[in-house]
Formats: sequence, C-alpha cells, structure tokens
Amino acid sequence: MQDKMERLLNQIGMNKDYLENASIDKIIVYEKNNLWEFIISNDKVLPVYIYDELCNKIMNTFKTIKDINVVITTNNNSNEYLENYFDRLIDLFSDESIKYKTFINRKLNIDNDNYIFDVYNKAELAYMTEKKEYLNEMLNRYGFNGNFVLNLCENKENDILNQIEKDKIVNIPSMVSPRKESVPDKVEEKKYFRPKKDTSITPIKDLMYEVDNITINGMIFGMDMFESKSGYKIITLKVTDNSDSIYVKMFTKDNDEYARIKDLLKVGSWYNFYGKVAMDKYSNELTFTTRYKDVDKTESPEKEKVVDNAPVKRVELHAHTMMSQMDGITNVDLNKHTCELVSKCIDMGYRGVAITDHSGCQAFPIAYDIIKSYNKKIEDPSKHFKGLYGTELTVVDDTVNIVVRPDDRILKNLTYVVFDTETTGFNAGGADQMIEIGAVKIKDGAIIDRFDELIDPGRHIPDKITELTCITDDMVKGKDNEENVTKRFLEWAGDNPMVAHNAKFDISFISSAMKKYNLGEFNSTVIDTLELSRALDTGYSRHSLSALVKRYNVPWDEDAHHRADYDAEGTALVFYKMLGKLFTQNFEKISDLEKLIPKDEIYKFGRTYHFNAIALNKTGLKNLFKIISLANTTYLYKTPRILRSKLNELREGLIIGSGCYESEVFIEGRSKEGEELTNIINFYDYVEVQPPEVYDHLIQTSDFKDVNEIKEHIKKIINATREAGKIIVATGDVHHFSREDKIYREIIVNQKVPGGGRHPLAKSSIKSIPSQHFRTTEEMLNDFAFLGEELAYDIVVTNTNKVLDMVDEIEVIIDTGGIPFSPRVKSDDGKSYLDCPRVVTDLVFDRAKEWYGDDLPHNIEERISKELYGDIVYKCWKEIISEDNPNISDDELDSKLFENLHNTLVNGFDEVKMLVSDYVKKHWSEEDGEMTDKALDKKIKKSLGGVIGGGFDPIYLIAQRLVKHSNDEGFLVGSRGSVGSSFVATMMGITEVNPLPAHYRCLKCKNSIFKDDNGNDLGATYSSGFDLPDKICPNCGEHMYKDGQDMPFATFLGFNADKVPDIDLNFSDLNQASAHEYTKVLFGVDNVYRAGTIGTVAEKTAFGFVKGYFEDKGIMNKRSCEIERLAMGCTGVKRTTGQHPGGIVVVPDYMDVSDFTPFQFPAEDFPISY
Repeated sequence: MQDKMERLLNQIGMNKDYLENASIDKIIVYEKNNLWEFIISNDKVLPVYIYDELCNKIMNTFKTIKDINVVITTNNNSNEYLENYFDRLIDLFSDESIKYKTFINRKLNIDNDNYIFDVYNKAELAYMTEKKEYLNEMLNRYGFNGNFVLNLCENKENDILNQIEKDKIVNIPSMVSPRKESVPDKVEEKKYFRPKKDTSITPIKDLMYEVDNITINGMIFGMDMFESKSGYKIITLKVTDNSDSIYVKMFTKDNDEYARIKDLLKVGSWYNFYGKVAMDKYSNELTFTTRYKDVDKTESPEKEKVVDNAPVKRVELHAHTMMSQMDGITNVDLNKHTCELVSKCIDMGYRGVAITDHSGCQAFPIAYDIIKSYNKKIEDPSKHFKGLYGTELTVVDDTVNIVVRPDDRILKNLTYVVFDTETTGFNAGGADQMIEIGAVKIKDGAIIDRFDELIDPGRHIPDKITELTCITDDMVKGKDNEENVTKRFLEWAGDNPMVAHNAKFDISFISSAMKKYNLGEFNSTVIDTLELSRALDTGYSRHSLSALVKRYNVPWDEDAHHRADYDAEGTALVFYKMLGKLFTQNFEKISDLEKLIPKDEIYKFGRTYHFNAIALNKTGLKNLFKIISLANTTYLYKTPRILRSKLNELREGLIIGSGCYESEVFIEGRSKEGEELTNIINFYDYVEVQPPEVYDHLIQTSDFKDVNEIKEHIKKIINATREAGKIIVATGDVHHFSREDKIYREIIVNQKVPGGGRHPLAKSSIKSIPSQHFRTTEEMLNDFAFLGEELAYDIVVTNTNKVLDMVDEIEVIIDTGGIPFSPRVKSDDGKSYLDCPRVVTDLVFDRAKEWYGDDLPHNIEERISKELYGDIVYKCWKEIISEDNPNISDDELDSKLFENLHNTLVNGFDEVKMLVSDYVKKHWSEEDGEMTDKALDKKIKKSLGGVIGGGFDPIYLIAQRLVKHSNDEGFLVGSRGSVGSSFVATMMGITEVNPLPAHYRCLKCKNSIFKDDNGNDLGATYSSGFDLPDKICPNCGEHMYKDGQDMPFATFLGFNADKVPDIDLNFSDLNQASAHEYTKVLFGVDNVYRAGTIGTVAEKTAFGFVKGYFEDKGIMNKRSCEIERLAMGCTGVKRTTGQHPGGIVVVPDYMDVSDFTPFQFPAEDFPISY
C-alpha cells in the first residue's frame, strides 16, 4: 500500500480491507465550492458498504470540507457489485421522482464493455436518457470501466402487458350444490377489475409515462376546438399547474354535451381532470385524455401576493420593461396599453418608479397614460404617483488613452520596456495582488534585456488563475514578496517609456503596489497596444494579444500565453511592427499617437460604461430625448452610445446615475481608490449599488472570488461615494417583476440580439443568471443587512425617496386637446411659407366657381361656410341682418345673408375673426367672467370650427399638394373613408367624391339643378347622382353631368366641424417614394421623419427560443405544451425596430423634434433617405 493512502486510512480510522493495494493518484481541490476530489487507484471495485464507509469517514474527519468526490480507478474489468451500485442509483432517482420507480429491480445486461439497459417505450427512453450521462459518470467513479447503453425494445412491453391482463383474470371457485345429485361445477366468465377512481392529485411534472386512473389539477392557458369529418368534437386544452404543462383532450359527438363543455371550460380557470395519460399518435408525446363528467372546476390556488408593508417604502430607480431590447421581461403590452411595472407599483402603494429602458423610451407613452389616469382621481398632488422617466445608456470616454502621460520623445531609436503582470484576480484596489512581473527591453526590433520574477502572494492562488496562467502555489512558494519585486522592476525599467497590452490593467496593479508600499507615484509614460491596435487597425474587430500576433506574423505558442514574460515578449514584437506602420504614416513623437483617432471617430474607440439618466423636469425630458437621438444616430457604433462631453453639454434638467455592474464606478472602483475614485464618482449625481445576488454572475466568470469579495467591493463604493458627498442608492436593476419570471429572461438572453451580438449574460461560464426581480423594501433591506441597519435604511429608503422628491411631475405627451400642432407649409421654392387659410379659401372658391358658376347656389355657399368655419359665420350674419332689418322678407334675408357670407369668406380668415369677435363681445355673459384679451381669444377659438377655424387648413393643404404632386407626375391618387364627405376636400382636389346631395351640373354653362320639376329635392329620391336619369341643360342644351353622393359633413369633422380630419390617401406604389421626398420640400428636410415601428418577439419565434434554450441545456424531452406556456412569457419583448412603409411624421418648424420624442435609425442601423 502507498504511504499516502496508508496515512489517509490511519487518519480517518478505517481498516485496510479491500484497500490493501490502493494508492492516491491525486487530490484536486475546487476552492470555489470547497469540493475535494480523491482519485484512488485500486486492484478491484469496492463493495458498496466499503465505498460508503470510506466517503463518510473522510467527510467526518475533515470537517472543513463542504463536499467530496471519491473516484476509484481500476484496471480490473470485473463487474462484481455492478448490480448493487446500479440499483442504488435507480433508488436515488426514484426518491427524486416517481417516474423512475418503474425501473426498480430491472436487470442490467452486460455485453463486453457495454452495460445494456432495456427500456420498453419511448417515454422510458426519454426518462433514462436524462440520466444516462450521470449514470456513466457515477459508474466510472465507482470503478466500472464499461459504457452504459439504452436499448429500446417495445415488443417486450407488449409481452408484459399481456401478462398483466392474464393476471387480472379472476377464477371463481366451484360451488357445491346442496342436492344429493352432483351438478357440474360452474365457472364464471372472465372478469376484469376496474380500479377505484384515484382522486389524489398528481403533479403534471410526474406524468412521464403512460398511466390510467389519475387526477391532475391545473389551469387552462389555451384552448382549441375542432370538429372531425366523423362528427367528433375534439377539445384540446393547454393545462399547467406551474410545475409543467400537458395537452388535455376531450372527445364528444353529443351537441348538448359539447355546449356544456364550452360553457364549463374557461381560459384562466383551474380544474381537476380525471383520466389517463397515453402517447398521442398525432403530437407524438404524452397527452392526458378525460371526459366531460370527469372535469370539476376548482378554486385557483392562492398565489402568494407580493406586498410591501414597510411604513416608508423605497423607490426603484433602475427598472427595465419589455422595451429594453432582448433583455427586459417586465410586461408592456402595446395593444392592450398595459405596463406591469407601473400598475403593480401603484397597487403596492409605492410613491413612484423609474422607467429606464436601454437606449430608448418606448414604454413612456403607456406608462405616462396609466400614471396620468391614476393621478386624475387623486385631489391631493402630494399623493400623486410619480413616474421617473429615464434611460440606461452607454457613455464613451472622449479621451482614448493610447498613451498614458505622453511626452515628445522621438519614437525611433528609443528603448522600450514592454511589460505584463499576472495577478491573483482583477481587483487591484481590493485584496488581489501581482504573482508575476515579466518584461523585456526592446530597441530597433531586438530584445536586449529581460526581467521575470514570480511573487509569493502568501495565500492560495485561485484555481481559475492557475488554470489560466499555469502558475501554481508550489511555483511561487518561497519567492520574494510583491514589494521587493516591484522595487526591482521599477529600478530595472528606469525612465524608459513603457508598453503594455491593455495597459490600464497592468498600470492599476503597479500603481496599487507602489501606494501600498509607499514607493511613490507611478509616473512613467505607457503606450497601450490594445488602444493602439483599435486606432491603427480599424478594419478589425478583435484586438486581443492572440489576434495581434497572428495579424502581425509574430511567432506564438498559445499554450504559453498568459505567462507574463512570454506575453511581454509577444507584445514587444507586435509593438515593433506597429511602429513600422506608424513611421509610414509620418508619426514621429510619442505625443503624436494621440492624433491617431480623429475627433469625429472617437466614439468608436473610447472606453464605454453604462449610466442612467432621469429627467428632473420638462427641460430634462427634452435633453433626454436629444441624448437618446444622438446615441441612436450620430454616435451609433454597434450599440447606441453618447460622448461624455456631449452628455455634460446636455445634462441640464437631468440627474445622472452610475448604473449597473457595467458602470464606470463599479468597474474602475476595482482598481482605483482615494482621489482617483472620487474624481470618477464626482461626474455622477448619484451612485447605484445592487444587491450582492445581482452580481452573482461575476463570481461565475471569476471576476470576483466569492460573495464576500462582492460585499467588500460594495462597501468600498458606498464609502467612497459618501466621502465624495454624493447620493448613494440601492437599486434592483429590475428586468422582471417576480422571481419566478427569471426563466423567461434566461430564455431571452440566450438569444442573439439583432444588430447587437450576444447578451453579456450569455456566456458559457454563466450557468445561472442572477434574479433581477422587483424587490420590496423588506427584501432590499435584507439584501443589504451586511451594511448594518442604519446604513442599509439610508441607501434603500431615505436616499431613493430623496431622488424621487427632486423630480417634477412631467407631462411626457403634450396635451393639445386632441388637436395636433399644425406645421407651416413651404412653397415649392422651399424658402417662403404659404398663407394656408388664404390658399385653402382660394382653391375652394376657384374650383366651386369653375363647377357651379360665379354666383354660387346658396346651398353650396352655406356648405362651404360650415366646412371652413362651422356654423358661426352664417349665424353672425343672420343675426346682424335680422336685427338691422326687422321687417325683411325671407327671400331678401337670404339674398343679403349669402351676399355678406360670400364676401366675408372670400376676404379671408382675418375678416372672419373680426366678425366672430364682435359677436362674442356682444353675447358676453357673467358666466364668461372678466373679458380679458386672453379670455376673449379663448372664446373666439371655441366659437370657430371647421377646417380653417379649427386650425386644420395646413392638413388639408398638405393633402392637396401631395395629391397634385402625384397627379402632375402622371399618377392617380385614390381617397378612402370619410374624407369623401368633405366638399372642401373635393373642391381642393383631395378627393374625387362630391358629397353634396344628388344633382345635375352643366359642364358648359355651369348651371346646376338640385330639385325636380315639382320642386322636390332630387336627393330625397336619389341617394347617388349616378342613379339620376339623363337630363339636357335647359340653358344651353348640353347633356348635364350627374353628381353628388349625399354625405353630410358631420361624418368627417363632427357636428360642429371640430373633429381632427383623418385623410386617407392611396398613392401608387410607383410614386410613393417621390411623394415621401416631396414632404421634405413642403416642410423642410429637418422637420420630416419616417414613423417608426417596434418589432416584438412573436409567439412562433418565442416557441423556437424556448425550444432552443432547452436544447442548449441538454434537456430534450420538454413537452410542447410546456414550451408553449414558457413562450407566452417571452412574447412581446422588443426585438428590433423599423420604419413604417408609408408613415411620415411632420414636426412644425417652430418646434423641435425633441419637444415630442427622440428619433433613431431603423433596426439600429444607418438610414437610406430618412
């Protein structure tokens, strides 16, 4: 027996039976989860009880170990004890789920090196496939060298079923007759027992094989009904109990029963279903079958309601909705106009909530509408719910540090010190330190000197670091400490300029060591080959050292990568070749390298960080819109981003927060401290920290060692922020409302973001994403309990409410009373503006006279007056003439009335306003209050209606000019809908429909006839002019044109002509682009935008996402019904954006687009013409 093994057995107090020839090959320690793996060679497999005793004694002896694995390796191919170990594993599975009980006592067949296990149907095959990899792993761990193989033999199942049926036959014993004579024994016919109805509820997740006599309880979340050719009504229900889902089928031919079924079953309700589970030949998966009489409606199980009972509640300042592209899951339904985040926060009694979606504000309209409706019902403004409107964006540092501390030394003939460090982790300002400094001196392409020293950190090197660098504890044991090695390196380097790849990282550790050991300030000039590559090799996307050595043809061994000396030499040779490129571009001095990146290209290369911006007031909202617009257009590079200088320029009315784990404070706080960290913090108005759980993925990626290191980092940020005099707040970085919804986000972040690559959480090292659900005040206080009660309360409650109080109630959507802002319309020269009321009036009367003569019929004058200004002009003149001429006849009244009416209309809008003003003054009452200019103007506007009076004349004129433009280019334009009821639209050429009652008009002499020979209106008999009989003009003898479709104007603009017109025009697809371009002439190129669209994840797409997610996880037997249920939680998430094919948005040139909305390129890409 090996000495090590003997010492171990003695230490744990175990005898040597079965282990006489054992030896310890190695012991592997997994520090992250405190798991020890003992790999032991032996000449034979251990009996189960010996193996268990060995494991238990190791665990009991070494109490600091959290868990162990004992792996037995043997060259002996004996399969002794195989059945014992296998039976134990099956028992273990059966304890987890009843579906594995069917495999108990089933034998394992051995064929050479294969352990063959028979399964009798596809369901069994699926169950055991789930465990196949684990079984192989465990059997190998026990010392068996064979391969576990599944064998599907469905015939065997039939044999077993036949045997079961035989076993069900009951033979009744013979009865002896009391008579003396013997009677032949009677044998009962074969009978089958029907099992008693089992009403115990089985979870749907346990329905993994065919079974009869079973009851499930679940909620219907979908329902399909279908009638087959044979007359069967087939009802397919999608049922879930939230543990899993299954299709439930019902069949009936009875129409009455079918009606009762439809009446009973409702989506969203819970039921008990009694029936059986069988493989469905159509869906090829297990399906539950039941009957109407076996379905009972039940109460839905009480869902634990999330409540916040804190007397003073916190405020969430960082929350995402489904409008955060392929990231947020908090529901926003664009069709139903609902926002889960806002509605639930209102219901739970919070004072407000921030909406901070990524790079946009597409949830604002719905959120604002819900908040506005809620606040309308609350009289006390101090109790209003407050929406905090913001966004999470990426800020780009304007200064790209190709050179840290540049000087004017000539690049040629210098000796450069190219260095690299290896460290215990990434937190230079925390507990991490250097474990190796490697460097070379290079001059004119030749390596002239080397430096390489390992450093003993005095503690265990994390396994991940050892895996990356191959530096082990044994290698550094007894080496010099960090202080002395750093001193020697700095002395060796001297005043020479330095070079490093990703220099910020290496500088942070050198600087930290110098501060730690009072070695002075690190003031060397350092050139960063990472930033230099980004500036010099703009055509490449990868700038890692591995990518650079290939690009510059530098010999490289990838296996030696991540050792400081080797990386330093590779970096040096790459840098020398980079210098060659620089010399050809006439760069002479080190300071010249700063000119490599043009100022207008800097946004592509600067260091990026996340931040939050929240509008404090209306000015801030406008600036927020400007920032979002610039980020999505001018500075769009792979993802939306904004320059720090531009953010500073536009930060009036905004409060800037540091953001999430990708924020500047969180990232730089790991390598900086003191004044440097304070300077970073000072840029922000408030700094955010999230609960340690939200940073859990950073442990999985080895950015942090464990949760304690994360907590220390949070404490560091909090202390630095308080010292800087800034507000520190705890936020949840909310991406889904309840913890249970995390599964939907896991599915979503597993997908590629259109135009944006993979989600940052979609890394192979991240096995489980953190839960970023909405946390109550109590939850958040518990999460930060490690800070102490007082400090936790400050950052969770006091400070978040302080931020809320800084923000005004903001009108996100300008209330125009339903009337849009009218744009000014330019003439065709693109410079001067049209007088819209004048142009509209002229167009209408010119066409009217062209059709009906210079003296327009009174009914047409009245129709034009009403459409242009409502009833008010007619009403004014009728009153004036009646009062001035009390005895006037009706005919004379009509004559004077229409003469004055015509002149007023033709003279234009100013004369109409004067007339109405006199009328309003005359009828001013006490109810109208004091007659101020403002009150008078308001009542005049209210009295006016119609196209011009209501301010709709620009809309009419826009339509007229677009139609004319298309007509002039040889294309017809069709109108549809209620615009045909506007006679003004007809006269302007917008529509070809004449809405007047049926009538005749002469195309030659302009005569028109509206009555028949008996004096009756033609419209009373004929609904359309097309139906009129032919007629000769009595004046000139020409055939008269039959016109009029009898459409009242109220259809279009309402009874007082005050409805916003909706003009629908159909342009030829061949001319649509030209019509769109012409809008730029009408309104100016800076005032015309294409309407945007939001593409969300659709049901079928979501189904594919869920299926792909499970495939990636190696889960292949998820039921389609459960996939459908999970897909429902993923539908509606913003996936992409686009342009409406025909929608044009016009911003009045006297306002800015940022008064209303931000803008962006479609699909986060560059535009063609808009």
